[in-house]
Amino acid sequence: MASDVIGLMDYLKIEKAQQIELRIQTDERVGMLRDITDVVSRSHISISRANLEPRRGFNLIKMVCNTSDRGKISKIILKIKNLKGVKSVDHRLV
Repeated sequence: MASDVIGLMDYLKIEKAQQIELRIQTDERVGMLRDITDVVSRSHISISRANLEPRRGFNLIKMVCNTSDRGKISKIILKIKNLKGVKSVDHRLV
């Protein structure tokens, strides 16, 4: 019985989870992607996809995260914005 309740709770969490795409413009710097993924992982948010696109004079990092906690997303956006070399951070539901 208890395992059925836990299974139902896990199912409901999955149903409520949303995918958020972060679009991050950064300077070209060694370790930048690592620093960003560290911020996300320390917040216990899983990353389902990450892509770095070199552009002329900057990098564009697109990262899809799975979470239903909008508060966590707001916090990691602020933390990412404070990283050295980050120019901008945008997000959208996907």
